[in-house]
Amino acid sequence: MGYTSFYATEKSMYSYILTFIEPLFMLALMLILPPLFGGQAMIWWSTVLARILSAFFILNFNALIRLARFRRQ
Repeated sequence: MGYTSFYATEKSMYSYILTFIEPLFMLALMLILPPLFGGQAMIWWSTVLARILSAFFILNFNALIRLARFRRQ
């Protein structure tokens, strides 16, 4: 969901990265978590963890944008 804010503020590169990275996180977690912890519940947890990792990337991208803006001043 956070990628829409980047798209709205014309930071489309960040939006594209976030759009494609969340499914990649989900795929990786779906391949890793069920064999380690077992069960179908880990499939659902991989969705949640992929969203959390995407939120972490959103926060980092926001920090990078603010830092670049601060350095320009």
